[in-house]
Amino acid sequence: LERVRGMVPPAAAAARAARGFPGRWKAIAAKLDALPACLSDLSSHPCFARNALCRELLQSVAATLADAAELAARCREPPADGKLRTQSAVDALSGRLDLGLRDCALLVKTGVLSDAAAPSPSTPPAEAAAGVPSADVRELLARLQIGHAEAKSRAVDGLLDALRRDEQSVLAALGRASVSAMVQLLTASAPVVREKAATVMCQAVES
Repeated sequence: LERVRGMVPPAAAAARAARGFPGRWKAIAAKLDALPACLSDLSSHPCFARNALCRELLQSVAATLADAAELAARCREPPADGKLRTQSAVDALSGRLDLGLRDCALLVKTGVLSDAAAPSPSTPPAEAAAGVPSADVRELLARLQIGHAEAKSRAVDGLLDALRRDEQSVLAALGRASVSAMVQLLTASAPVVREKAATVMCQAVES
């Protein structure tokens, strides 16, 4: 957390010093300025230090900040890679910052963080061996709502596997937010993700 916080000021300063695409860099600098408050809200959550979702989010934000500083430094001079390619890279960076801010706010506001960190109830050894731990199911459902498309696709794969192993554990953990996130995946750009999401929804409805 401290490392990520320390990466924000130099990245923001580099964004303000960048040349070319001034409107885009101004928007990126504003997003970088909003990041510390978002990180403070996240780190104040009681489940922050022991939650894998928070660690993964910080790693993703750190990578984005490093790329932001590097790209902004390259944009102090006329782009060597061509204007269109540089513009595409700047737009992609802006999108990654949007995703990081959105996921950070989502973890804080929606209860996903607490759900993913909640201890699973005790179960008999025989049931535990045959079924899927409820904490694992809750984490998979939380992952439907954060991260990029590839991460969400992996979460759907995990849910499909969990449904095959222990359908009732998955259905018992489904909440409105999880169903909403699954419905949103029905409009994903990748056909395979749409197909997987539809399969999960069909199994849930049939049950």
